[in-house]
Amino acid sequence: MNPARTLPSTAHLSRGDFLIQGDAPSAQPAARNPRPRGPRGFWLAVALVVSGTAVLAENTRPALKEAAALRAAGRFDEALDVLRIDSREIKKADGDESLRLLPVNDLAAEILIDQGTVEAAESLLRKTIATRQRLVDAGTREHAAGLGRSLMSLTRLETVARRFPEAVVSAQQALVVCDRAEGPRSEAAELARKATEAAIDSLETFLGPADEATLKARDGVATTFASLGMFTAAIEQRRRILDGLSSSAGPGTPDRLAAVERLCRLMMLGGRAAEAIPVVEKALAAITPPNAPAALTMTRLLGELQLADDRLIAANVTFKSLLETTRAAAGPASYGSAADRLHLLLIAERREQADGLPDWFAQDLKVLARPPPAEAAAAIAGLVVAGDVLMTQEKPVAAIEPLSQALAVAGSLKPPSAEHVADLSGRVAEAQIAAGNAAAARKMAEPALTAAKVALGSGDARVSFLRLMLADALRNEKDSSQVEALMEETLSRDLPRPDDSWERTATLVVDRLANTEWGKDLRERYVAARARQFGDEHAFVGMAWSLFGTSRLAAGDWAAAADCFSRAFDVQQANLGPDHPEVAATLTLLAHAERAAGEPTQAAVTAARAVAAWERAAGPDHPGTLAAADIVVSARIQSGDLPGVEELLERLCKAEAGADPVRRAGHLVRLAGLVAPRDKNRALEHLQAAMTLPCWLPDATARDSERLQLAYSAARAAWAYQMIGQPTRSEESLRKARSLTLQMSVHQKVLDRIESLATGHDGAVDP
Repeated sequence: MNPARTLPSTAHLSRGDFLIQGDAPSAQPAARNPRPRGPRGFWLAVALVVSGTAVLAENTRPALKEAAALRAAGRFDEALDVLRIDSREIKKADGDESLRLLPVNDLAAEILIDQGTVEAAESLLRKTIATRQRLVDAGTREHAAGLGRSLMSLTRLETVARRFPEAVVSAQQALVVCDRAEGPRSEAAELARKATEAAIDSLETFLGPADEATLKARDGVATTFASLGMFTAAIEQRRRILDGLSSSAGPGTPDRLAAVERLCRLMMLGGRAAEAIPVVEKALAAITPPNAPAALTMTRLLGELQLADDRLIAANVTFKSLLETTRAAAGPASYGSAADRLHLLLIAERREQADGLPDWFAQDLKVLARPPPAEAAAAIAGLVVAGDVLMTQEKPVAAIEPLSQALAVAGSLKPPSAEHVADLSGRVAEAQIAAGNAAAARKMAEPALTAAKVALGSGDARVSFLRLMLADALRNEKDSSQVEALMEETLSRDLPRPDDSWERTATLVVDRLANTEWGKDLRERYVAARARQFGDEHAFVGMAWSLFGTSRLAAGDWAAAADCFSRAFDVQQANLGPDHPEVAATLTLLAHAERAAGEPTQAAVTAARAVAAWERAAGPDHPGTLAAADIVVSARIQSGDLPGVEELLERLCKAEAGADPVRRAGHLVRLAGLVAPRDKNRALEHLQAAMTLPCWLPDATARDSERLQLAYSAARAAWAYQMIGQPTRSEESLRKARSLTLQMSVHQKVLDRIESLATGHDGAVDP
């Protein structure tokens, strides 16, 4: 305390010493309110941090430092006297509406709360909040942080006064303000989040977990958390709502089932579909009969969760049972049934078991595009799945139509569904980018992002996806500032993680942007964001590195691909153990990258480790085992280490006799090339077996990846035919390779590789 300052008693000070404008509270303290039974220690910490921040904001003000020190020592009246004198001096110098009074008011309000003088503190706080809000609304953004502090003080006051519902609302307001003013990763935002959780917990303690006011407040808090991208915190609130309902309502009641669906859909968005599955299964077990509408809804949700968790076989069973149940039920097939049938098609595509589009596909799309209002949600779901099917088939131009139709249906609802509109706008933009139309994607994503941020919040899952799509659409603009700002905002928040497909799209965008001058560290930052969400050794972190490795492989950036796969392997092995299929798959990809990077000897060693890992995890004839063995062959041919390669190729040919004709053709051709110098007849037998497989028939292959493999095999066959003295067949095979290449959108280096293989140069690496 400053010894030169004389502190008059409270009775001699004016009532208006603190306030910026309006009437002051009474000089007499209000009756002290009892402290809540909630986390008192937390609220004391909040008080110290809030007032301490106010002091730091005005760290050149001796009076604030002095008052804070007196408060910390428990000398509240003396601290208030210091602030009153300082307030008088400010008013004398700057007038009654000086903004320098704001931090004085903040600290004075906190001290009044300490004393239990709630009425005086509230009057002071509300006037301060109103002033700061006007300043923020007028565009004076530097006062937003102060507004957040004042709202935190109000939250504490309302908790002390046992006005718990009001405290929850004030804490949510403080969180939104702090998030916007200081950033989602700021100390202020974290403190506001904890204050919000403490406020809602105090309300539950006061009223009970099943009280309507508690449930309503938790619903609002969960919505706020999700709108800011705080998925873990939002999921916890939804779980607590379900717990509250479970303590008072029956297992099959509509309220409880609605809570299950909201919780599980949020868990799916947050990357926790696996945890949501047993929640839905438990709810399903309590619903009778099995064809009741509620049971069908829960079963459909179960299938979507299984699909999100990549449990494709289980999802297939679930959607098949849905179709059987709905067909057995009375009445015509519903729009939901159409979506179920499309889900089965999507699953078949992802399992690579689909044979093109079925005859009913186009007709179903026509029906789904014009639903009655009551069926709009089911129709939108079906059109989205149809778009997913076409995107999986690498037909983005075709995917735009059903996704645009779904967007039109969502926009026609009264009122329009902000969630659907934002989600579908992002999906359409994704398809437009994949189709090569960045301008259309920008035109779609830019206004949608602006509207979605207002309607859903800055961290909402759909808003985050729209940011990624807009950044991708703008990546070739000369001015990169907007893209940088979009990615900064994206990576500062928790990202959604609804399924592997979403993650592939996100990492593709980040990988493309990382090739710019300013974005060199984007991959590392993206993985760091995932690690912050899920933990350093979580499977999702390893998968992110693996997806970046795959993107680098496709781009021909072999060294970067090897680095990414090496990082993925380290994370996955620590998390899953050495014999897990994902670990074996990453080793296989690492070996491929090493071979491509010009290290065939190391690649052969890594691929051999992959073969061993696959054999332990899945057996000797698993496709993963055979793929790793294929790389052993390629690496050893590339390095000239040929002993044992012929036997390995024979094993591969035998293992894949009834499985993958494209791979078998490649192995037979390579085997022919190895034996041709010493046994032309045997080489011819292998070539005839390879070139008469059904994969060479017109339209037998729909994927570019398969056409590429066949093109390389045909080029190698051209050389093998040349070696055994059959130039006519050699020329036919080379023309077949060129024809297959021209059916794809490929780089010139692929054509160059075809010509190289046809002249016997097999030591290079296939792009």
